[in-house]
Amino acid sequence: MGNSTGKPGVMLYFDNIPALKMLTDEQRGKLLMGLICYANDGTDPMEELDPITGAMWCLMKPTIDRDDANYLKKVENARKSVQKREERRKKIHDILAENGNLSPSVRRTLQDIAIPQDEDGELQEETKENTQSVTQAYASVTQALADEDAHNQLQQQLQSQQQLQSQEQSQMELQRQKQIQYLQQSHHYSQ
Repeated sequence: MGNSTGKPGVMLYFDNIPALKMLTDEQRGKLLMGLICYANDGTDPMEELDPITGAMWCLMKPTIDRDDANYLKKVENARKSVQKREERRKKIHDILAENGNLSPSVRRTLQDIAIPQDEDGELQEETKENTQSVTQAYASVTQALADEDAHNQLQQQLQSQQQLQSQEQSQMELQRQKQIQYLQQSHHYSQ
């Protein structure tokens, strides 16, 4: 038939080892094949198992079912994340297309806002749940650029003031040096 869940395999858990050790090699082989077939295509092996192996099967089957449900949930969440990411990329692409004169750093900032990720490259959970509109993000970036321009102007003014202060200090030091020389010469003549 084929794999009904798309999973690449089935998990066997270490906490089953003590019970599995109580089975014969033949019983373990039939149980293992039953687990694999059930996980792959849903075939229930109960008819082919003796009562002891069947009891072990009854204990392990719910774990396989739970793992399948968790796997399907992860696959669905990943599908939704990809869909949201693609929607954000399209929105950011549209904004970038409308505003072709943006600098590369602003473009990167907009892209980071549209597709925020954590250290592992995974989309942040809060962002998935509470994504702000890209238009608001664009407005924020535009304001940040205006603030950056104002900051750059202030920084230039500060640098100019620092240069003037440095020049004044140099002139004062030069005058102090001249005064010291004058006093030394005056003292030398007076002796």
